[in-house]
Amino acid sequence: MKRASGLVLSAARVLGRGHLGTVQVAGEVQWAASSRSIGHVAQPFAYCCRGFASSNAVAAENDVQAPLTLHGSEGRYASALYCAAAKSGDLDAVDEDMCALYDMAAESEEFSTFLTDPLIPKSQRMSTLDSILDGQGVNELTKSFFAVLTENNRLGEFAKISDSFDELMDAARGNVTAIITTASEVEQEEIDEISEGLMGMLEEGQSLGVTTKVDPSILGGLVIDIGDRHVDLSVLARLKQVQAAMLESL
Repeated sequence: MKRASGLVLSAARVLGRGHLGTVQVAGEVQWAASSRSIGHVAQPFAYCCRGFASSNAVAAENDVQAPLTLHGSEGRYASALYCAAAKSGDLDAVDEDMCALYDMAAESEEFSTFLTDPLIPKSQRMSTLDSILDGQGVNELTKSFFAVLTENNRLGEFAKISDSFDELMDAARGNVTAIITTASEVEQEEIDEISEGLMGMLEEGQSLGVTTKVDPSILGGLVIDIGDRHVDLSVLARLKQVQAAMLESL
């Protein structure tokens, strides 16, 4: 879903102006409105998604349900963004922005370092992001979201948050991705058989996409992640069950 971006050169120009510092940021600053434009536009977003306590709380507040229940901080932030964008009617625009900025981080080592370097002061992060995002005309909600990420020291999680947002957008469009993990490479015929069985888990109008992974640590069998469901049929899981049963019998 990630698309090539034309933002990299523009970002490099902004980042090359020499206003990145190396001052340690101590602690987490509580959100407050500021005169900086990127801080100012964050107010409505922070109101809609205040606290990022849980995706369910965000959905209830906005009368919008995220199509999947995602876990972890990246899932909560992505769900908050999805709900806010859905409520304002900006989902497609925000999705375009997130894809473009994801590609920028992937293609530009300088921009990627800027997002993840904890030594850059928040004030400089804010002003630099303001220049980049304003220059590219991104949606105001996207600007608000990045302001909140900056204020909450979450810019380093942007790639994971973007991946989670992709999951939500795919689910909203009826695209369901199944991740099949095996201990070693398997024949395509076996993958096709598993995929055929998974089709029965889809709702009308949904389509299935399959991604395969190899993880020798599961020892054998397979693990399936589809939507927000996790099915562990690995040898490792069975061994853990046997071990737990033996310990209970002692």
